[in-house]
Amino acid sequence: MPGYMLTTVICLKRFRFLILLSCGLLIGFGCGEGRVKHQEPSWVEVPVMMEEAKALQEQVDNGHRMGLRDPHQVAYEFLESRLKIPGSKVQEMKDIKNRKGFAALQVFLEDGRVIELQLIQPVRTGRTGIWRVKSYRFLKG
Repeated sequence: MPGYMLTTVICLKRFRFLILLSCGLLIGFGCGEGRVKHQEPSWVEVPVMMEEAKALQEQVDNGHRMGLRDPHQVAYEFLESRLKIPGSKVQEMKDIKNRKGFAALQVFLEDGRVIELQLIQPVRTGRTGIWRVKSYRFLKG
């Protein structure tokens, strides 16, 4: 085989190898479309002070501040006091989890923002226990 033909064959084999390698990488790692992982919004922790929670629980046990037994009411109060979002801006509030001592809510605001809240019953679980917001995050906002 003359030298120029040998060089051409070697170049073609390298070219084929590079094409196969490129295809393998695209298949293995994807082209990038539809495979981008969206980072979940991070949770903002809200410290639950046990002494304060116990005092609030005692108030409820004595017939005061009964709204603290309702996770939705606690969520509204949290939005207004901590996030400065008036209750009138809330379009909808959905329960997404509710089990003994834990609740998660999604709050849909009229401006399109969505907030997720996690609530706990820090002192006592059940119908008579108070709720406190444990953490929140903006899903859309």
